[in-house]
Amino acid sequence: MKKFGGYETTQAYDGDFEVLPLGGHYCEIKGVKMETYDWGEMLVLFLDIADGDNKGFFTRQYNRKKQQNPDAKWPCTYRQGVPKDDGSDKDNKTKGFFKGMISCVEKSNPGYIWNWEEKTLTGKKIGGVFGQEEFVASDGTVKLATKCVFVRSYEAIKNGVDIPAIKKLKEGMAPPLPEEPNTLPFDI
Repeated sequence: MKKFGGYETTQAYDGDFEVLPLGGHYCEIKGVKMETYDWGEMLVLFLDIADGDNKGFFTRQYNRKKQQNPDAKWPCTYRQGVPKDDGSDKDNKTKGFFKGMISCVEKSNPGYIWNWEEKTLTGKKIGGVFGQEEFVASDGTVKLATKCVFVRSYEAIKNGVDIPAIKKLKEGMAPPLPEEPNTLPFDI
């Protein structure tokens, strides 16, 4: 058998998977970026677990993936729509959700006041509520992924949050379009 490249530095797969429990977790915003689409903008928060038994969970997951694929994506993001400021009902709702997310950051970081500079969110604490959602895998099967589905303040996480119901695919839903790569706006 011919030896393949990188054998010495390849992490052995031993079948043990670290699993993130569903529910509330204390998180740190590791980086942020803005994404622009034809329909509007999204603020993307790159999250990692900041405390407890699962501290550094997504950094470890990313580092394992990076060994196999140099183009690996950061495994935990939270995407928040950015208001268009067009006065529509939908935009007013988006404003409420955006302000709610910022309020969670401000409450979790005493003394921090949002200044409209998204990079100032890097390193800040925020609570994440993790649940599962269905997705269509590349082989066409429906699988479950654990995602940060809501953000809350650290205090809300401390007081306890409910585990969200599984987000099911809509009946007859086509497989989702591939996401933009989560290129990291920060160094590990």
